Amino acid sequence: MGVPLIDVQARWSYSEIIDSSASHHYDHGHGIAELRAKRATGVPFDQLSEAERHNLAFQNACVRRNLLVYLNGTGPFDIAEINREALAKLLVPPNVWESAGRFEQYMATTSEEPNDARNVALKQQSYKAPIDPVTIGHTNQYPLLIDGFHRAALLWKFGPAGGKLFAYMPRSLKGWREHVVRDQNCPSSQML
Repeated sequence: MGVPLIDVQARWSYSEIIDSSASHHYDHGHGIAELRAKRATGVPFDQLSEAERHNLAFQNACVRRNLLVYLNGTGPFDIAEINREALAKLLVPPNVWESAGRFEQYMATTSEEPNDARNVALKQQSYKAPIDPVTIGHTNQYPLLIDGFHRAALLWKFGPAGGKLFAYMPRSLKGWREHVVRDQNCPSSQML
């Protein structure tokens, strides 16, 4: 059956309503105080009610509308594990990085913005894999990262060599790794 888009959007919001550079965008959302309290006390996403998930998905559509275009036509999602090699090949959309290109290129650049994912720092003594999946969308059938840049940057900078992330992967991108490898010389401007 897969994970429906509404749950992907809801989990995206749940992952950033506290302790995130985007959390302030949710300050005036309906029922946000209760949802933040649940997140802060460790209530798992799976224990949220259908109404709470719908509310979070709606808030995601309000806050992240410029990135939702990359989920158009994706259908259901699977939860997959991606390693550094796969992460490196994901595209970064131009509304996240003005140069637009692959994640490995993005991470090789710097930013003066303190909340930029490239400036992420460890919050504890060593790397700990995140529980929230990153979200992968698409543009012209090329996969791109649309949510989870800080989680991805933590793995990139501090994770073990064989480290992996969980990702919401659109079923419509089945076989994307082979597609990206085959077209690795395609200029970024043509992919986006």
